[in-house]
Order: sequence, then structure tokens, then C-alpha cells
Amino acid sequence: MKCFWACSVSVVLAMSFTVAAAENNDNVTYTKPSAGRDLYLTCKGYQVKGASVINVEKPSYLEGTGEQVEFAIITPVGASDGLKVFFDSWGFSSFGLIESHVMHEHWSLVHVGGRASVKGEKIDYSFVDNQPQEGGSYKPKTGVFLYGCMNSDKRPSWVENIYTRTGVFRGGIED
Repeated sequence: MKCFWACSVSVVLAMSFTVAAAENNDNVTYTKPSAGRDLYLTCKGYQVKGASVINVEKPSYLEGTGEQVEFAIITPVGASDGLKVFFDSWGFSSFGLIESHVMHEHWSLVHVGGRASVKGEKIDYSFVDNQPQEGGSYKPKTGVFLYGCMNSDKRPSWVENIYTRTGVFRGGIED
């Protein structure tokens, strides 16, 4: 019972931290994709729905240049190929965290960098709904927390297979 409460409290704190970091995007810079890539991260993840923390079986994938993530495949529970997300802007959250953002959408990828943890795992990135809350009451938001991210020197074959099958983002950088 103690673990349940401790885990629940840590999840709520982590969600609050990353959602608050993503809700204010006044410092966002809109960017074009870079000419090359050097960030190819494969990550494990947890999905948070309300008070439930669910281990995501499939890996997620982030690609970009330096600290700027430009493309991601985020795999929440139940999604076959995952959500294919193109980030067109980035900047710093009110907490000084690097945030990649989808313009005109309510989702952000925040580089948490181990400042929060879920179930004992230090979170590298959080993918959260950054739509501001209405009214005075807190409503739980769904998010995916990515941890154990490992960089490589190229796209993994499973990512190439998704690109080939779906016809999305076939290879080079698109303007």
C-alpha cells in the first residue's frame, strides 16, 4: 500500500512538473528541419492515464539534431505503429527545460533530463498534452514518459520499416 501511494504521488508530481513546463510556450522558436541528423534515440516508456501507470511494451523513437527533436514515433498503449509526430518549433519552458512543440496542436515533448522519475526510472523526455486547464479543478492528463533512451548512429530497422509501410517521412530531410 505504501508503494502504491508513493508511486501515485511521484507520478502526479512528475505529470504536474512536465505539464506545467509545457503549458507556457511563450519562448518557443519556430524552426525549419536541419540539414542533417545526429540524434537517433530509442526509448522505453510509461503511459500515464489518470492515476494508472502502464508500462509501454513497444519502444519509442526520437530523431533530430543536437538537443532539438524534430521527429518522433511515440508509442502509447494500443497504438500499432505509434504516433508519428513532426515538431516544427522548439524553445525553453518556464522551468528552463528544452521543449519541442507541434505548432497549432496541444502536445509537447519536454526534455526532462532525469529531473523527475516514475516507478524509480529517471525520465529523459515527457510527451504531454499542454492544453491549459479550464476552471479551478485539476483534471488528469494523459502523457507518455520516456526513459532509458539510447542514442545510435542511424535509424533502427523497425523505424525504417514503419516509414516504408506508411509512406511517412521517407528518408532525407523534407522542407
